[in-house]
Amino acid sequence: MATFSFSPATEEEFQACEAEYTSGNQATEGFEEGESSSDEEAATVAPTADESARGSTSGTDDVRQVDKLEDQRVNAMVNRSCGCKLGPKGTACSAQFSRETVTTQREDCLTLDKESLDMLVLGQLQAHAADTSSEGASRQKYVIFYFKGKRICRKFFMFIHTLSQKKYRNLFEHYCCNGTLPREHGNLHRAPHNRIQFEDVKDVISFIEKYAEVHAMPLPGRLPNYKSDKSLLLPSNASKSEIYRQYVTAKEAECKPRVSWAKFHVVWRDTLPHIDTMKPASDLCFECQTNMRLIQESANMSEEDKFKRINAAEVHLRAAKGQRDHYNEQCRQAKIERDFYREMSGSTYEGTMHYSFDYAQNVTYPSNPQQPGPAYFKSARKCGIFGVSCEPLSFQVNYLIDEGDDPGKGANATVSMLHHFLETYTVGEKHLRLHADNCVGQNKNNILMGYLMWHILTGLHKTIEISFMIRGHTKFAPDRFFGLIKKRFRHTFVSTLDELVQVVKNSMVTGKNIPQLTKSENSRLVFWLDWKSYLTKYLHAIPKITDYHHFRFDESSPGVVFVRALANDQETEVRISPASTTFSGLPAEITPKGLDITRQWYLYNEIRQFCSTPETATLTCPLPTSQRPSTSTSEEPNTTSKRKRACSHCHQEGHTKTKRGKITCPSLL
Repeated sequence: MATFSFSPATEEEFQACEAEYTSGNQATEGFEEGESSSDEEAATVAPTADESARGSTSGTDDVRQVDKLEDQRVNAMVNRSCGCKLGPKGTACSAQFSRETVTTQREDCLTLDKESLDMLVLGQLQAHAADTSSEGASRQKYVIFYFKGKRICRKFFMFIHTLSQKKYRNLFEHYCCNGTLPREHGNLHRAPHNRIQFEDVKDVISFIEKYAEVHAMPLPGRLPNYKSDKSLLLPSNASKSEIYRQYVTAKEAECKPRVSWAKFHVVWRDTLPHIDTMKPASDLCFECQTNMRLIQESANMSEEDKFKRINAAEVHLRAAKGQRDHYNEQCRQAKIERDFYREMSGSTYEGTMHYSFDYAQNVTYPSNPQQPGPAYFKSARKCGIFGVSCEPLSFQVNYLIDEGDDPGKGANATVSMLHHFLETYTVGEKHLRLHADNCVGQNKNNILMGYLMWHILTGLHKTIEISFMIRGHTKFAPDRFFGLIKKRFRHTFVSTLDELVQVVKNSMVTGKNIPQLTKSENSRLVFWLDWKSYLTKYLHAIPKITDYHHFRFDESSPGVVFVRALANDQETEVRISPASTTFSGLPAEITPKGLDITRQWYLYNEIRQFCSTPETATLTCPLPTSQRPSTSTSEEPNTTSKRKRACSHCHQEGHTKTKRGKITCPSLL
């Protein structure tokens, strides 16, 4: 094996500079036993950070940071020098060059890519390397370094070429073994150990194509972005991760190996780009749209009118942002307090919790993803959805209200479901914070405020705060859960209410979307209570309730509600009941009207045919027990004769003024 040495070119120079290279200068022995202190200092002055800086150009801050570090390295070399004695009169070789020369050389090397820098250094080694081995002896190579015609040491050579100790060693060993041939990575001509087999690629492609054949929708030439005849759009809930989970389940059932998620994604992207997922849409604030339109139309108006329109838009946006920041801050505080309480006590939670509730748009069933033409004009069975979301715990309870058990979307229904949630799904908190949208008929009304005051006066909570979002800017946690449900629902065949329950369960892999029926076949699960009649006997209405967005209740001020218009406004006290109010029992139960006989017969005759099986049709559209009502309002036949047409000239019946162009009125003959 050849022995390498970093030494001068002649034996005399070797003796003169032997002291400089006594420690760690033998290429083989020195690198095995450890580098000298001079080499260690070189590694600190010109470490691998130089190489990383060569590719660090992402962002202005990163560039400034790299420039600052580069200046520090050059200053350290110029001020402290390299420490050798190869310069004139025993001075350091680095003292022969100005700071500008050193900086320029390093910048030139930093701009080179890895291969170009390797070839530059290999050329320097070839130009200055010497071989002193005799015939038959072990081959020894040593190098004396020059820069701009002046002798330099190895440490300064590495610094101006931005080389670390390890990289220089690798380049020197490569030169001694292979000369100036370009370096190649050891794995260049090797197949990666984690490569995917061709059979596995075919298996993945086959699985995706079969899935698309069942679930995808071909759209040849209908959308601008999908003009190919091969384009297939999967349902919006069929994400690639969801399909990969089904692929894993199928492989586990067959006891066959599967590819990783990364390889699955790469195969899909490279081989099946025409199979993609539909993108859902969203809505916007109508007031924001109106303000923007008015601003655009104010080009020829006076500056005062322009300012008024711009100011109106800014006021609306500031109010919306303030309410949004207030909502985010309450969610954040509730999560921090929950984590802190559990960390300190580990028992049941009695601190602050935040909930948001809202109604979703009704869904109808039976529902077919491939909608039959006649079903579009029919009114299927409806199901309402009311969701209560817990942001700190990231779950939502969705109340499914069948059309036959719907008491209406009034205050009684909202308060009844909220009451059921607070009794069933809460974690025992004593300080309650709520958020809802700005709907007066369902959420922002005196019935809900009276119910929250009832919680305070009965000792169920110590403090309650409810806030309402600005109209048009009401996107919050329940909408995210509703969106997941609608994604799954739009592309799932649903024939019964139980199948809709499964849609809600499967809308999230983690099971955080919880379905809650209001009534089962044999029992009632959510009781509809007449809170309106019950609370009006004890509590008064809040004047101008629609002007406020924040309401706070505190046990220290029983019967008083603190109101404010926006989050940053001052609170105002409003008394809605005496402090010593006592309640008796619970409100009376409300019995839903159910489906009338006309609706039952309509579902049986018109909707039953769209169910998937006869069994599901019997559950969703059963045969009514009563006779179908007559279409006529009276059982007696209508014997009223039709009124005859009168003459337009004499206004007498039995004839007209003209007939087929001839006068027929007797008074004109």
